Amino acid sequence: MDVLSDVLTSIHLGGGVYFRCEMSAPWGMAIPRTEVAEFHVIVRGHCWLRLPDRQELIALQGGDVVAFLHGGAHGLVDAPERPELPAAEIMEGQSLENFGPVKHGGGGSPASILCGYFEFDRDSLHPLVAALPPFIHLRGAESSGFAWLQTALNFMIHETLEAKPGAEAVVGRLAGVLFVQMVRAYIE
Repeated sequence: MDVLSDVLTSIHLGGGVYFRCEMSAPWGMAIPRTEVAEFHVIVRGHCWLRLPDRQELIALQGGDVVAFLHGGAHGLVDAPERPELPAAEIMEGQSLENFGPVKHGGGGSPASILCGYFEFDRDSLHPLVAALPPFIHLRGAESSGFAWLQTALNFMIHETLEAKPGAEAVVGRLAGVLFVQMVRAYIE
């Protein structure tokens, strides 16, 4: 077994998708710090990522994936000047069964986002995983060499849209694949 496989097996990797977001401008969502690593897949449209320790925002486009490997707080907004509402407030009263969707906004320019998580055993965290940066951004436009990324993401998106029996199990496995591929891309 290679080193990366050994490391990833030892941390008992898992994950899944919380919900799909169907946003329309104007909108802004604040995501608090969590105990699990989280990720967002920009399915279509565009938005901006706000990080607490960065002055400038990061533009995200359809096909981009961002991950917060240490569960860091962040915000997603439709425009740089847009304020954020707490995610819990946006989700209040909406069904998260079958991955949602969570709908929010004012009816303007649309954005569709998958919000998910990676889980792993932090008690026996391997130094390689602990050394990963708090934030990874894979740009969809730059992923032509990573055909696996689009294939895995398309399959994950399809499973969350269809929500057929067994979808949570499939999405959980795909989240693990996404984590492995993101670590590979970061190492490369």
